[in-house]
Order: sequence, then structure tokens, then C-alpha cells
Amino acid sequence: MWNIAHNLGGFAAPLIAGGFAKSMGWQWGMWAPGIIGLAVGVFVLLTCKDRPEDIGYPPVEPIEAKKPKKAQATSTATSTAAADAEPSLWDNLLNKVLKNPFIWGMALTYFFIYVVRQGVTSWFVFYLLKEKGIEDAAQAAVRVSGLELGGLLGSLVAGKASDWLIQRSGTKGGHVGQRVKVVMMYTVGIAASLLAFQADSQLVVAAARFLSPGFGN
Repeated sequence: MWNIAHNLGGFAAPLIAGGFAKSMGWQWGMWAPGIIGLAVGVFVLLTCKDRPEDIGYPPVEPIEAKKPKKAQATSTATSTAAADAEPSLWDNLLNKVLKNPFIWGMALTYFFIYVVRQGVTSWFVFYLLKEKGIEDAAQAAVRVSGLELGGLLGSLVAGKASDWLIQRSGTKGGHVGQRVKVVMMYTVGIAASLLAFQADSQLVVAAARFLSPGFGN
């Protein structure tokens, strides 16, 4: 649901902004999404509950019943000893994150993928207007919104594909390794889509709708 909300918002925003900009001027292309976002925020603030128990659902983390004082003292001593034996937060950060080349590789990959994603969602409207001869901002926005809709479908396909690879491989390679294979395939797809877009916008729009934003999530 979180992922769908992310893509549906990206799908609707160019349509709303482009439509208002065409009919009421570019200022309303900025004002209209802001007003809608403010209204939705107020609605969530007034209606969203703090805990599942507030609407009758069981707690996410059940609270244990209070233990007798003697048992509580023993448990506290045991947990204190275990905490002393565990590495500190800084040691974990240094050894498991900052010194881990795989974490750095993933971070850099995600950074560059988001550069592409923001470039597509922020600048494709202007690119279509200037370079591809689209008549107005509203039509260009429709095409850009299709990228997000394709991203929604692409991310769902990626989840199914990685689940299939995990079931097929068993324990070989690990679950994360199988999902990384799908990520690599999507990375190749987004590169091919962007390169082909320069050659023939009509041919690649359909492919870019599914490949480019699908990984951008």
C-alpha cells in the first residue's frame, strides 16, 4: 500500500499541475497541488489515530505483564550483562556500515538512481516541450504521469519476480542476492530506455513507462 500511494501521487501530480497550468495559468500549476496536499494533511491530522488499539485492533507489540520484583531484578541483571557484552552503537556503525563496501555500493547506486528519477519527473515535461515538439504542458504532463503509472506496475512485477527467484533458488545466494538480481536487470532497463528516448520518443515512451520508473521506486 505504501508503494502504491507513492506512485499514485506521482501519477496524479503532473495531471493536476499541468491541467491547472493550462487552464488557469502557471501559478495555479503550483497552487493547486499545494492546496490539495494541505487539505489531505489536515484530513489525516484530524482522522488518523495514534495506535491500533484506538480503533479496536490488537497492539503491534504486546506489553508483557509486570514480573515479580525478584524475577525483575534477575532479569535486569541478565540484560545488563548482555548489554555490556554487546558492541556499542558507534562500533556497530563503524564496523557494519561505514567499513562495509556493499553498503557504500548500495548507497551510491540509490543516489544515482534517484538523480535519474528526479530528472525524469522534474524535467521531462520541459524536455518534451522543447525537444520533442509536444504542443502544451498538459499533454507533456500526461506522458510524464504515465511513467509513474508504469512504475507502479513495474515495482509489483519486480516483487513477484524476486519472490519467484527466491523460491527457485532455495537457500542458495540468499534472499537479498536474488532481489539484487532484479534490481540489476531494472538498472539495465532504465539505462536502455533513457538512451533510446533520444532516438524515438514514440517508440520508447511505452517502454520507459514500465522500465524507467519501475526501478526509480
